Amino acid sequence: MIAGLEAVTGGTSSYETHDSPANLFVAGFVGEPAINLLPGAAGADGRVRLPEGVRPAVPVRLAAGREVVPGVRPEDLRLAGEGAAEAVRARAGAREPLLEAGIATLALDGVAGPLVVQTGPGVRLDRDETVRVSADPRPTHVFDAETGEACDEDPGSR
Repeated sequence: MIAGLEAVTGGTSSYETHDSPANLFVAGFVGEPAINLLPGAAGADGRVRLPEGVRPAVPVRLAAGREVVPGVRPEDLRLAGEGAAEAVRARAGAREPLLEAGIATLALDGVAGPLVVQTGPGVRLDRDETVRVSADPRPTHVFDAETGEACDEDPGSR
């Protein structure tokens, strides 16, 4: 089992595996709460395009139209103010308060699954409240939807 996991993860440390997963399996396996995996496509502008025309500032090096799966961890998302650049609109479904933080479950237009966001401890959200969410593009991962392999790094960096 350990040899198989090393083969899948490249034998890297747990921090490297979390920060730079080699494929969709590893990305979904490592981390709690789990990484948000969204349907998308490579845009002609070199950025990921999500349903409903949302274009987060996440670069992708694939041919325009190629299906991709952007992945962003809940701790790398932020609830943003109304005028925040690159923020997308979402609807609040639920929020679970934890001692040191909270977990908000949101819905994005055109996306089937939930978007999980780690929030600060004092955040209060009402069900169906409209919020804006932004992500730092640096820790966001992009996977080729066909192969499941990471395509957000230079091939020689693994």
